[in-house]
Amino acid sequence: MRRPRLLPRATRAARAAGLGRAARLAVAVLAVAGATGATAGCGGPPAGGYEPTLPSVNFTPKLVVTVDDDAVRITAGPRADDRVSVDPPRAAQGTVIELVNAGRRPHRLRATNLFDSGVLQPGDKVTVALTKETAADTAYDITDLEAPDRRVSLTLTPRPTP
Repeated sequence: MRRPRLLPRATRAARAAGLGRAARLAVAVLAVAGATGATAGCGGPPAGGYEPTLPSVNFTPKLVVTVDDDAVRITAGPRADDRVSVDPPRAAQGTVIELVNAGRRPHRLRATNLFDSGVLQPGDKVTVALTKETAADTAYDITDLEAPDRRVSLTLTPRPTP
């Protein structure tokens, strides 16, 4: 009597990869466990609790950083927050900001160790969440890499305690 082969594709792939009999058996067992949902109950919630999901995050910016062919500016975004200001520019960790190229040429904004916009074509907008952990107020220079003398400073403050 011929033995039935549960997962011939998985074991054939393991054999083709040069794996021995024990390794092929492990591949087959893992494939069966995954196919039957045997691992569905593993894990549970993360130790720190559940993280927000994309639908639960409001991506409306609190600050707008605009670069044009003359300067980099920070203005208030459409979403108000008393922990965010434009004079002087301050934002709490977790704040959503928008980067806008209002110029006629490509620009690239970078705040070292905080974000890098990549090349923004004229009219491009990019949304950034300032997720950098900070224990104290930390100043970051937002620089136009196309003209490094164009910059503005933004202070990132620690996440408020709930």
